[in-house]
Amino acid sequence: PILNKIELLHVAGSVTIPAEGTTADAQKHAEGAAITADADTLVKVTLAGYEITKLVTVSKSVVTMSIDAFENWLVNKIARKVADKIGALIFNGSGTGEAQGINAIKWDGTNSITVAKTAALTEANVTGVVALMNGAYFAGAEWYMSSATFFADFYPLMNSGKNNVVTESNGEYRVMGKVVNFDERIAKNEAILGDVYRGYIGNMAEDVNVTSAFVTRENAFDFLGCAIFDGKVQAIEAFVKIAKQGA
Repeated sequence: PILNKIELLHVAGSVTIPAEGTTADAQKHAEGAAITADADTLVKVTLAGYEITKLVTVSKSVVTMSIDAFENWLVNKIARKVADKIGALIFNGSGTGEAQGINAIKWDGTNSITVAKTAALTEANVTGVVALMNGAYFAGAEWYMSSATFFADFYPLMNSGKNNVVTESNGEYRVMGKVVNFDERIAKNEAILGDVYRGYIGNMAEDVNVTSAFVTRENAFDFLGCAIFDGKVQAIEAFVKIAKQGA
C-alpha cells in the first residue's frame, strides 16, 4: 500500500530531479522599489536502479499435477513478495546499494520524541511530536506504525483526556485527526507521522515482472520475479517520529 502513497515515477534508467531546498517567504513589495532575489535553493535527487528479485523453483511433477490456475497463483505470490520488499525499503532502506528509507533520516530533538523504555506513551508525547512537524506538510500527513504499536501504545489513550487524541470511526483509527496506516515493516514501539507523497520519491525503472523457464538438469521450473526500484527522502521536514528508547 505504501507504493500508492509516495510520488512514484516510471522512468527507465537513472533519473535526476529537482527538489525543494531552502525557501524564503514571499515579501510585500513597495511600488517602484528594487526587488531582491531570495536565497532559495534547489537540490538534486538522483535515483538509480536496484534489482529486487525473488526466485522460486518448482518441480515438474508438482506443476503437472496442479490445477491450471497454479502458475497464475504462483506469479501473483512472487509479485506480492517483490512489492513487499520495495515497501520495506521505503521505510527501512539504508541508501547504500539500495533505496533510502524514511528511517534513514537523522532523528533528533528537532523532529522526534523518545519515550523511556518502561514509560507509557502520554497525550503530551503525542501532541509534542505533532508540534514538531512542519506546518506546510501537516495537511497531507498520516501515521504509519505496526498494529502492535498502535494497540499497545496509542490505543490506551482513546478514553483518556477530553481532547480525543485517538478516535475510531467505521474501523478507521485516527491520532490527532490523522489517519493511522498499519504496516508491520515498521519496528515495534515506533510511529512515523509524515506527508509521504511530498516527502518521498521513488522510481520504478522496471515494474514487477515474473518470468519462467524449464531447467532440464533439475527437471523443474524456475519462476523469477524482478523489479528495478530506487527511492529517496526528498523532504526531511515532512516527517516526525515517536519511539520508545531501546525498545
